[in-house]
Amino acid sequence: MVFAQQLPGVADYFHGWVTYFRLAGGKSPFTALDGWIRRKLRCVRLKQRKRAKSIAAFLQSLGVSWNRSWTTAACGKGWWRMSDTPAAQQGMNNQWFTAQGYHASKPDTCRYNIKGNRRIR
Repeated sequence: MVFAQQLPGVADYFHGWVTYFRLAGGKSPFTALDGWIRRKLRCVRLKQRKRAKSIAAFLQSLGVSWNRSWTTAACGKGWWRMSDTPAAQQGMNNQWFTAQGYHASKPDTCRYNIKGNRRIR
């Protein structure tokens, strides 16, 4: 499946969870979940590139330096660990996700939480 086709479904799924649990006491579970989803999407995108040369070229096209992109591409670690490297986070940052179509972010969770952090009595 093409990466651009996966993002709207993931964003809709995340917004569904936020809407369902909007009466929760805080936004920290949503912040952690959003961070995990972004890391998983970075992992998927790197895995689609498959080879070190392709990964390095992809990261360089996102503005990561040559040395940093090749250090990440040739590290030999698994996809999940590679998705948490500084080069992957620098290249695939929040602005990149927004440009790709993934709009679930931390400020959205505050908008859905009607009661705020007050206790419900």
